[in-house]
Amino acid sequence: MNAIGIGFTFALAAFIHTTAGFGSALIAMALLVPLIGLSAAAPLVAMIVLPLQIFIVWRYRDQLSFKAVRPMLLTLLISTPIGIWGLAWLNEDILLPALGVIILAFVAYNASGKKQFLLDEKYRWTLIFGLASGILNGAYNSGGPLIVMYYKSRGYPPDEFRANLQTTFIIATLFVIIAHFIQGNITGEVLDYYAFAFPGMCVGFSVGVLTVRFINTEVFNWIVLGLLAVLGLQLLLK
Repeated sequence: MNAIGIGFTFALAAFIHTTAGFGSALIAMALLVPLIGLSAAAPLVAMIVLPLQIFIVWRYRDQLSFKAVRPMLLTLLISTPIGIWGLAWLNEDILLPALGVIILAFVAYNASGKKQFLLDEKYRWTLIFGLASGILNGAYNSGGPLIVMYYKSRGYPPDEFRANLQTTFIIATLFVIIAHFIQGNITGEVLDYYAFAFPGMCVGFSVGVLTVRFINTEVFNWIVLGLLAVLGLQLLLK
């Protein structure tokens, strides 16, 4: 029963992630924890999301702008260890709900029909979003929404958004996997689950690639905002 549930979970999560560019961890964690528990679900999701992100980058490699991604990657490499080191003195009960409020405000503004909020190309925005995201990712594995907001606010077309976002996520996910490995969370049980999860992910990715051909830019924007709203509410209600 667990095998079917795990395969279905990652098929659905990969489908959502491939179409929107993110969201797999949100879907997978919600469905997996009741099945296999948090201690197994957390490392398993990271281990499956990484190849999914690589697949998406390869699929949209022609749209990848490494010039646009490089400053964010460098900022995350610096700030993520700060988050890991600062875990003891950062206040989760304040930071995560505050992040939820910021995300919901961003969604409300972009959904209001006003002109889309766009960031200029100055590096200050990369530093602000990158430092905050890296610290939150290092401390609580919760920096993803800020990265999504950053690339959404740069006005990239959907395919370039997906490619740039995944390239950035790969670095963040690698940090998470390394942390799980050091903490001994990647057990034989998790590797057994991986055998069921990986094929499901491949199916979801393949269906997602076929589906995105029929999703125009406006629909894509609403999908992104909808997933951000769910993430914001999740953080606010923690």
